Order: sequence, then structure tokens, then C-alpha cells
Amino acid sequence: MKKVEFNDRLEQLTRFQKPVLKQFLAGKTDKEITDSLGLSSESTTRKHISNVCKVFDLTNGEGEHLSYRPDLIDLFIEHHPDWVAPQLRDRYILQKPEPDFPGRPVALDSNFYIAHPSIEEDCAKEVLKPGGLVRLKGAKKMGKTSLLNRTLAKAEQEGYRTVYLNLRQVDTSIVKDLDRFLQWFCASVSKKLGLKPQLDEWDSDLFGSLTCCTDYFQMYLLEPMDTPLVVGMDEVDRLFEYPAIAESFFPMLRGWYEARNNDPATWSKLRQVVVYATDVYINLNSNQSPFNVGPGKILPKLTREEVAQLAQCYGLRWSSGREVDSLMALVGGHPYLIQLALYHIQKGEISLEQLLASASTLTGIYRNHLEHLRENLESQPSIVAAFKKVITSPEGVELLQEASYKLQGLGLVELNNNQVKLSSKLYQHYFQESLG
Repeated sequence: MKKVEFNDRLEQLTRFQKPVLKQFLAGKTDKEITDSLGLSSESTTRKHISNVCKVFDLTNGEGEHLSYRPDLIDLFIEHHPDWVAPQLRDRYILQKPEPDFPGRPVALDSNFYIAHPSIEEDCAKEVLKPGGLVRLKGAKKMGKTSLLNRTLAKAEQEGYRTVYLNLRQVDTSIVKDLDRFLQWFCASVSKKLGLKPQLDEWDSDLFGSLTCCTDYFQMYLLEPMDTPLVVGMDEVDRLFEYPAIAESFFPMLRGWYEARNNDPATWSKLRQVVVYATDVYINLNSNQSPFNVGPGKILPKLTREEVAQLAQCYGLRWSSGREVDSLMALVGGHPYLIQLALYHIQKGEISLEQLLASASTLTGIYRNHLEHLRENLESQPSIVAAFKKVITSPEGVELLQEASYKLQGLGLVELNNNQVKLSSKLYQHYFQESLG
């Protein structure tokens, strides 16, 4: 709100509202205000404060139940600080958290994380079960790693050993060779646990790589310890690009999950969290797949109410809901795209109107994200032609399964039965120009 508009709103306050407002900004409690001004009840005081908020357009949108008193204080700190008590002003300024640049996993103690209580609770319950396995699925930058980190943190609170592995970070030379990859897998888990890798007895020529890996987990990581071990495997869909590796590795994980029934003393200690961006498009026997056992959780997009809540966390006074609707009309409820917009607006680098006008251009805030997606597409010529069909088919189009799943994993499309549609207007505007 600009200074001129603020002053106009201030003049609209009644002779009853102004004294209540001044005492509220002086740090008085509702009871103190009621007693000082001789009002009939505290509810009358609260009603006056609520009406003041409405004058400054600080109201709840449909379905929202948020208190805008902190926003009212922020507004007066910005435009009329002499009305705000120093201790109140200092407290609110100190309380304002500084957001990290979006794109990395959200810290466990961050104010900018939108929780999914039912999903988080189910994941936590599963890793606490003997031999549990949980699957987390979501397109790129939907918040999978942030959820995985919270699941592992919950296990740590229970005294469990935890390991985080990102398969996207494995050297290509390693991931192409099954024996080297499984040795990397075992050694990495050991090092994350503070143990020295024990690969001297690894003899894949005699026993085979899968047996060596299974024996390693059993002999060095599970049997010697009483404490359960939770292994979080992020971006496992990278292995879909190497079918020969995937068709051995994933059945091994499924075998470990089922081994809890045959050897519970050992394998019930192992808990697995498997994180991936899209459905399996390689040839994997359903009876040997870890992608159809244990609870599977799909990361949802943000709702309108959650975007409004997040905007409030960033200190933006989007009380009417129009701003939320405008942003979501462009990018949907994609967490990263929403966060990136809120971050730049909060920093004062751009207004919402400017952001919307330049979003799909090379001067907009999404340029790096869009260029990265385009490069990713162009590195996979087999799906470029398929994606062009999606761009020119606003009602949806049917594609081959592999192309559909790869585009879904990038977050470019949404699947509804056999129909593939663009996931946002941002992508439609950008790729109509860059690929057209």
C-alpha cells in the first residue's frame, strides 16, 4: 500500500476506532484497552480492531481464518511508525524471518515451509514400522527432498540411524556399471554412518553383485546393530535412464523389503524411503518392484489457502485474494514457482504486476528455470516432438507412456487418465515461443 492510499484509509477511521487503534499500537492488551476507554466489553474492542483492519483492506479471503493484527502493525511500522510502541516495533522487526533463496530443500526450522500433516504423519509412521518402506513421488521442485528430510528427522528423534543418498549425484561412470554402483551404495551408507567401508571380501565374480550387496548390508550394517536403519534414497528415477542397472537394483530393494518376513531379526531393522519424480517406464516385473509396495505418497500442489498463508509468511499483505488468484492462474500451485515469486516481491525487486507481465520472457524471474527446462528437453529429442503436441493441444492429448512420464517428471505436464496437458500457463507461454 502506497503512502497516499494509507493516509486516505487513516482518515476514514471513526472517532471510536482511532483511540482503540492507538492503544493497540501502543502494545496494550484487549482488556487494558477496554478498561482504559470504558468500553462495554473486550469483544467490543476486538470488533473495533477488526473493523480497522477492514478499512486497511486486511481481511480474510473466502475459507481463510487468519489474524491480520500483525499485518496491521507492519503497515503502521512502514507508514506511521510514531504510533507504534518502540518495544512492539522492535519485536516485530526482529520476528521477521529472512527467507532463503528458493530452490533448495526447506530447512527443518524454516517459517517458509508449508506442512502436509497427514502425509508427514503417514511417512513417519511407516519408517517406524519393522521393515517399513514408503514411496514419495512428485515432479521436480515439488518439495520431495524437504519431506524426506523431515521423515528422516522424525526417525532420528526416535534414536534411529539415518542415511540420505541422492542418486542424481553419482558419477555417470559409476552408475553405468552395476558392480561399481552397488559398491558405491554400500560404501556411501557406511560413510554416512561414520563406519569404514568393508569391501575387502566383495567378490562379485564368485557370488554376483546383488548377493555381495545384500550380504554387506546384513553383515556390516544390520546384524551388528540393534538400532533400526532408515535409508532415504532421493531421485532414484535417475536409474530409469540405465535400465540394466535399474532392473537389478530395484528388485533387490523389493527383496530386502520382503526379507523382513523370512529373517525379521535382521531385515526388520531396515527401513526404506524411495523418492522419485515420475512413474516407472522401464521394464520392471511388478512382483519384483519396490514401486507397488508400502504406502505411496504424491506431493500435492499448494492450495489457494496455502499460497495465501505463504504470502503472509513473506510479509505480503495479500488480503483480498486477488493477488493469490493472479499468481496461481499463471503457475498453479507449484511450490517452487510460488516461492520464487514471493521471494522477489518481498525483496522489493519487482511488483506482482511486473512479474506477471514478464514471467515467460528472458527478463523475467523464471528465466533460469525455463532455460534449464528447455535444455533438459533438448537433451532428450525423443520427447521434444511429444511435448510440441501437448503445447498445441489445450484440451489434452494422448502420448506414449515413456514420453508422458518423462514430461511429468520434469513438471511440464499433468496426467489425467490417458490425457496429457500442460501444467501451467507459464510453460504454455514460454514454450510456444521457444519451441514453436
